[in-house]
Amino acid sequence: NATITNETDGIIKADDNIIILSASNSTITNRGQIISDDDSGSDKQYGIHLITGSNGSNIYNYGTITTGFKTILIDGDDKNNDNVTLTNYSGGTITSYYRQSISVGSGVDGFTLNNNEGATIQTTGTNDGYGIVLDETTNTTVVNDGTMSSHINGLRCLTCADVNFTNTGTIETTNSDGGGAAIIIAGSTGTNTVTNSGEVTSAFNRGLDVSRTSGTTVTNTASGTITAGTNTG
Repeated sequence: NATITNETDGIIKADDNIIILSASNSTITNRGQIISDDDSGSDKQYGIHLITGSNGSNIYNYGTITTGFKTILIDGDDKNNDNVTLTNYSGGTITSYYRQSISVGSGVDGFTLNNNEGATIQTTGTNDGYGIVLDETTNTTVVNDGTMSSHINGLRCLTCADVNFTNTGTIETTNSDGGGAAIIIAGSTGTNTVTNSGEVTSAFNRGLDVSRTSGTTVTNTASGTITAGTNTG
């Protein structure tokens, strides 16, 4: 039941770990800036890091969260960080310069990400510039009404189980030389749904990759587009 609130014009910053949470049913609300002084992209630059025992916690972002490495990191491997919800509200930005804007570890169950209209989650760098990585998680839900942008691998959930992705906004990768897909759930099992009524686009390789999955339903509505610049939509 920890509560951390950073109000408008508030700044919380450090070179490496900025906020570390190890408390269940807690709330982090940011309306100001959570930023790293070091933009080199070296290891251990985390804006918000849930290390253990943060079950049932909520992260609400209305402001700016920026680091050079993994900006939001939720540890997996039985660290009891299940049923965490992250909501990025209109005007909110979550940015990694080099690696991953959001990284959720293997084994995390029940993670929910809401990126609202007018909100942005992005990885701007070209050095392994993955976007949102949720590999080997279960019961994972992502609802994007805003913008998700990265160099390669935009929204990735490899070998997950029971994935539910809904997009009405934009999910894109910007690397025109190759690498990854805008949305990828390859190898996932259980019941998986991908529903798109927005724009899913890869500058080079694949727009949507659901290869080697089971129990998967893809719905692309009349207003939805799934494209790739060179390879397979």
